[in-house]
Amino acid sequence: MVPTSGSGIDAGTYTKQSADTEAAIVREAVAAGINFIDTAEGYGSGEAERAISAAIKGAGVAREDLVIASKVNNGNLAPVALREACERSLSNLGTSYIDLYQIHLPERGEWDVKATFGEFKRLQVSLA
Repeated sequence: MVPTSGSGIDAGTYTKQSADTEAAIVREAVAAGINFIDTAEGYGSGEAERAISAAIKGAGVAREDLVIASKVNNGNLAPVALREACERSLSNLGTSYIDLYQIHLPERGEWDVKATFGEFKRLQVSLA
């Protein structure tokens, strides 16, 4: 469960640490009852997602014990680009599913809302 305090790990201010340090952060967070990890494809151009994947493995934490959120950049909201971005994030994170996939900084009027959310729904169904 996500702690009631709303605590989690946010890679939004991602700065590369050693693999041991990153694994220790995940391990200590889980030991403290934190299981929510937030990242995005835009954090370090996918490097934060890859680091989280390695840290989870290095910490020996089971994927099913975590809630992982990631975000698609607002430049990837066309259906084909959205699917490709999601597949990249899945690969970067080393997982077959993302618990919460969101739009990072959506801008009004810049994208086809119906087509984008239609693709979100298709992703949800195809990855279930």
